[in-house]
Parts: sequence; C-alpha cells; structure tokens
Amino acid sequence: MKAYARWENQTAFVYNDTENECDSCEYRQVNRDMKGNIYLGQWSENKYNGRGTMIYSFGDLYSGYWTDSQWSGHGRLISFDGRFFEGQWKAGKRQGHGRTSYENGDVYEGNWVSNMRNGFGRLRYADGRTY
Repeated sequence: MKAYARWENQTAFVYNDTENECDSCEYRQVNRDMKGNIYLGQWSENKYNGRGTMIYSFGDLYSGYWTDSQWSGHGRLISFDGRFFEGQWKAGKRQGHGRTSYENGDVYEGNWVSNMRNGFGRLRYADGRTY
C-alpha cells in the first residue's frame, strides 16, 4: 500500500497537545476498517480517542489527536495530492492556528474557522509574493 509507505517515510509527528491527552484511553493493535483504512492509536468507548494515526486507503495520512473518531486538537494531514496541513482541528475541521502548503507551492499560515482561512494570516505565493 503506497499510503503506508508514505507514512513510514514521514518525520515523526510530535504529540504535544496536553489539553487533548487521553490518560484513560487504551492502545489496541492495528485496526483495518471496512473501507481499507488503517488506524494505529488509542481507543475509548470503541471510538478513536487520544493519540492516533489514520492511513486512509485513498492516500491521505493523518497523525494527531482524536475525539469521538474525529480529528480534534493538534494534528497533521498529508493529502494524497501533495497538500499539507499542520495545526489545530475541531470536530474534523481546521479550527484555530495552522499552516498549510498547497501542491502549487503556495503556503498559508494563520487562523482557520470551519476549514476556511479566517482572520489574521499570511499567504506566500510560490513566486515569492506575500499577501
């Protein structure tokens, strides 16, 4: 599986979000769901909770914190098409501060609300222009 090979070659994700640590969660063996996604990490009440990595069958990779099987807290998403986001998540959406790079080389760092760039931020285009 290409996604798994990509995950193995990534720099280690640093879990440093003390607000989203789950001391009562348990680690389970690698889980493959019906869609072919692979989850490695913590569980609680049969949901992904705490620290974990999902290797999606279509090629995306997420490492970070989970709450009720949704991305929540600090996390990193590497998309199959080359996009990259590292920052804060809430209920599976970018929420708070984060940095994303796009497949064309543009980079945005700033605030996000419900997956949308919102408020203060800086967009650096691949050609060097900054907004």
